[in-house]
Order: sequence, then C-alpha cells, then structure tokens
Amino acid sequence: MTEALVAYLEALARMDHDAMMAAQAPGVVVIRENGERRVPSAADALRQRNDREFEKRIGTLWTYRVIEEREGRTLVELRESNGFYDLMGVGSRWARNWYAVAGGRIQAIEVEGSGYERGDYSSAVRAFQQWAIHDAECGKLPVIEDGGLSFTAASATPMMQCASRYSGIRR
Repeated sequence: MTEALVAYLEALARMDHDAMMAAQAPGVVVIRENGERRVPSAADALRQRNDREFEKRIGTLWTYRVIEEREGRTLVELRESNGFYDLMGVGSRWARNWYAVAGGRIQAIEVEGSGYERGDYSSAVRAFQQWAIHDAECGKLPVIEDGGLSFTAASATPMMQCASRYSGIRR
C-alpha cells in the first residue's frame, strides 16, 4: 500500500479533512457504484469537511482493512460506526473502494459497493428528517437547514438529542 493511501486512510480514521484532501490529487475522480464519474466540487469538499466535524463530535469510529492490491490499485474495506447510525436502526456503514495512486497522490476512488449492516439508511433518515421537521422541540434546534438534515459540528449534539428522542418514540 502506498504512502499516500496510508496517509489518506489514517486521516479518515482521525477525521482530518485537510490531511485527507492533501493525499488526493487535484481533480481526483470518484467513480460511483452506478459507474458515474465525477470530480468533487468545492461544495462537495465543504460537505465532506462538515461530515468529518459532525462525526468527530458524535464519536464516530472509522476502521479499514486492505482486501487486495492489483495493477496499481488497492481495494480497501471501510467501516464507519457511530451512535447516529445506531439510533437510525441501520448499524455500521461499510464501503469497498478501489484506490488508484500515482505521483504520490490518490488519482481515483472507485466505489465497488457500500451499505449498512441492518437496513436502508436512506429510508430511515428520510423518516427521521420528516419527524424532526415537525417535532416541536427538534424544529427549534439547528438540525434542519434548507429543508434537510444539517450534519455539521454545530448540529452534532442537538442532532443526537433529536435522534435519541425519535428512536425512543419509534420503539
């Protein structure tokens, strides 16, 4: 495994957005499971930074293991565990990504597969979002922005409070 990939994965484990970006080449290509190829925008980078800050504050644990190295690419399985996913009832998130490194930086990230241990996150979070928008207490907290959930450092504690209430009501 290359130094750039080790630096990136260790930065992810620390939720250090700047170090993650430093390990990627400008114009890194992300290839989604459906084959869509895209270069992340400045808005994507801001969302990722906010995600890492949110994750830090809710005690997220990122782990990884190398599955295979072949033809200049490395297949890595990532696992993300946190209380928010548990409160949504979906368990840990996993992803299997191929990383291509050249010139000392990650040039491409190809998502081979991803999911959650116990359910459909999209459906679970959509239901929570609808509840949070209409809940008298959560509606007053900084968890909703522009009609959607806001995953930022400032929203982490109130988001977990709302998710905990929601989980208790759902049971």
